[in-house]
Amino acid sequence: MRFGANYTPRRGWFHHWLDFDPAEQREDFETLAGLGLDHVRVFCLWPLFQPQRGLIRQRALDDLARLYDVAAGAGLDVTVDVLQGHLSSFEFYPSWTVTHHQRNIFTDPDVVEAEAELVAAVAHRLRDHGNQLGVSLANEPNNMIAPVGRDAVTEAEVDAWITRLLTAATEADPDHPHTHSAFDAVWYDEGHTFTPRQLTTLGARTVVHPWVFSAGIGKKYGGLSTEAAHVAEYVVELARAWAPDPARSIWVQEIGAPAGSVTPEQAPEFAEQTVRNLARCEGGVGCYLVVQPRCLAHDAGLPRAGVQPRPVRRARPTEAGRRASARCRRGAEAQPVAGRDSLDSGCAGRG
Repeated sequence: MRFGANYTPRRGWFHHWLDFDPAEQREDFETLAGLGLDHVRVFCLWPLFQPQRGLIRQRALDDLARLYDVAAGAGLDVTVDVLQGHLSSFEFYPSWTVTHHQRNIFTDPDVVEAEAELVAAVAHRLRDHGNQLGVSLANEPNNMIAPVGRDAVTEAEVDAWITRLLTAATEADPDHPHTHSAFDAVWYDEGHTFTPRQLTTLGARTVVHPWVFSAGIGKKYGGLSTEAAHVAEYVVELARAWAPDPARSIWVQEIGAPAGSVTPEQAPEFAEQTVRNLARCEGGVGCYLVVQPRCLAHDAGLPRAGVQPRPVRRARPTEAGRRASARCRRGAEAQPVAGRDSLDSGCAGRG
């Protein structure tokens, strides 16, 4: 098992790209590394990286590369989501896709090609960084489809959109695994146009976001209930059941103890139970990436605003977890990706 965190800067939220300060990131990353984590997931803000359809800001790409360097200095690997898009219940559309210029971001040919150019630019800019873990297309883009979001799209159109952008990432950087994600309506809602088939067949691995607030699980049954403590394990096994290849690696990309579902007092025990339940998934499903969401900005996070760890840190990787991580790394080295330890299923089935 590998343990990482979704990274939200303490100051500026995701608008930190406007006033990027490597010193702040260094402080944050050293704190996370001190908790025993080994990687972070970071997020581009689409309108800031591509303010016009034909303009990708090189300064933004440079700042992203500097963030990778700072993370490397703290001993952290990095994965990046490109098209945000959706973040923590907010949607960010570039001006050239809204109002008088409104276009469907999943189906309009000009928009999709511009998105592919940005994905390729990010993948290419980071391909030679030794701590690169690959790019993810976007954070939960199915939050942006009708009826919850703005744009109507069919399942076939989603297939085409994911495939086009994954192709752009792979052509720009064939040496790292690239993925896509969706919020967990994929698993629960019939008729949803983002589907289990897409998650379990497209991209380098299956990405899941098994939130305990989905379907009101935590609120209905309690934060330390059997239902809450096993929901992540359930979604992992559900994803494996959907996959044509049962050995396909599964990445638990988002998991946490959100307010309203898990109380602050329950959070450490909830986190430990959840991780232990994931670790015992039958047969193993590869090297998990287990993350704590919104790690530095909100109440669900790991450290407080002053870089002081929260009580949930008690559920950080144990020595047993570190040994499992080492086994994953050794197994992954048999199938190296650009000289790095892969998150792929090199240790699948090794218990």
